[in-house]
Amino acid sequence: MSDTVKAATIHVPADQPTIQAGIDAAVSGVDEVVVAPGTYVLAQSIDLLGKTISLRSTGPNDPNVVAATILDGQNNGFHVVQCVSGEGVNTVISGFTITRWLDNWRESQWAQRRDVQRQQQSACHRLRLRLQWGQ
Repeated sequence: MSDTVKAATIHVPADQPTIQAGIDAAVSGVDEVVVAPGTYVLAQSIDLLGKTISLRSTGPNDPNVVAATILDGQNNGFHVVQCVSGEGVNTVISGFTITRWLDNWRESQWAQRRDVQRQQQSACHRLRLRLQWGQ
């Protein structure tokens, strides 16, 4: 009997109903979570749980797919995606548009916070996202 684990592609929402459920089900270092186009309204942050996985849209290099795969933070003031549990350079998040991700913060305030977070984080090094202000 082999100890190797076969890689799985977990499709949201076909295989798991939410992005977080897809991450929860993913095996670190093996699986990827692929999210279908649509708007995903978030009640809390997406937490990668320290896993080395790829979280991506169905077409991370296609601007039309990126524009159609939306993570909506509802202006609730939380981080839309968290990489705070030891995720490393092989954790990838790509192909999403993130909207309403700050609670009425000014762009300059976000830039200051972003720069501090970049200095503190070693996680989620390869990001390919489109951020939208307002709405």
